Amino acid sequence: MNEFHIVNIQDLILEIGQEKTSLLFQDFTSPKNPEIETFLRNKAIDFVRRKLAVTYIVLDSNGEIVAYFTLAHKAIEFSADGMSQSTKKKIERYSKFNLGSNSYSVSAFLLAQFGKNNSYAKKKSLSGNKLMDFVHELIAAIQYMIGGGMLYLECEDNTFLLDFYQNEHNGFHLFGERISDSGTRYKLLYKFL
Repeated sequence: MNEFHIVNIQDLILEIGQEKTSLLFQDFTSPKNPEIETFLRNKAIDFVRRKLAVTYIVLDSNGEIVAYFTLAHKAIEFSADGMSQSTKKKIERYSKFNLGSNSYSVSAFLLAQFGKNNSYAKKKSLSGNKLMDFVHELIAAIQYMIGGGMLYLECEDNTFLLDFYQNEHNGFHLFGERISDSGTRYKLLYKFL
């Protein structure tokens, strides 16, 4: 059984340098979701340098990249329209209500990127649910230090992805959608931590 290690790319850069870290990322492939591949290869180092988001690499015992995820902290808006009373009570613990827009402003953890390496020969040895467990473990440590009670993400309007994020293990709930400049439809999902 493989043993996995989660490495903050800032530590990787300190250990082997930015150039070698960038070269290491070039072996990561994700043909079904090129955005995941492009982010790691071309943007992750810049995002961490600019303090916009931090990427965490999942390595196996041989130092191969199995998967990665990127976390940030960001304010989001939740429309109160159609929201159940129980959800309103939960969200009020972490938010401020804006009467003018009938919405809640929430500072939340953002799961900005999340993907497995298609070129990893033993890719079946790490399930998506286990990768999400790594995300939750890291966020629990961050929560202990700074607080926070909500995690959200955006994903393409894709049945497979929506089923995965909303499955019983992961427990995300739909709260809206966004259409990118290129016309891609993204679903917005959240969960209380």
